[in-house]
Amino acid sequence: MDLSVAENYMKEGNFVEAQKEFRRLVFTTPTNARLHAYEGICFFRMNNFEAAIPCLKRAFDLDPKFVEAGIKLAQAYDKLLRYDEAYSVVQDCLTVRPGDATVQGLAYFLKDRIKGNRKDGWERSVHLESHITFAGDKH
Repeated sequence: MDLSVAENYMKEGNFVEAQKEFRRLVFTTPTNARLHAYEGICFFRMNNFEAAIPCLKRAFDLDPKFVEAGIKLAQAYDKLLRYDEAYSVVQDCLTVRPGDATVQGLAYFLKDRIKGNRKDGWERSVHLESHITFAGDKH
């Protein structure tokens, strides 16, 4: 079990094998935040956001200054429309790196999507534009 093997799988885009290798590495070194993050990124790249979240959360919990893991965690929550959780993670990232453009952009994007701030109700939460009309709607 070698880190370079797992990284090579990632570079090749073979995220299934990379995830398996990172899982083995995490098992032998459970306090290594980067290994957890890499495993989470593999799940993220496979569009398995639900599986990515525990890995990325563990990485960010182990190292709260690991903003890159926090960003990817927030993005996974966002993909699952879990905006409140995503926004909470982004706020934690902002305390560590307040000037980070990516974190600021995520905060801006998410602030209108969190509970209590939604302007268009359910339409906005499922990314429908307000100008879209349905058959039978009166203009």
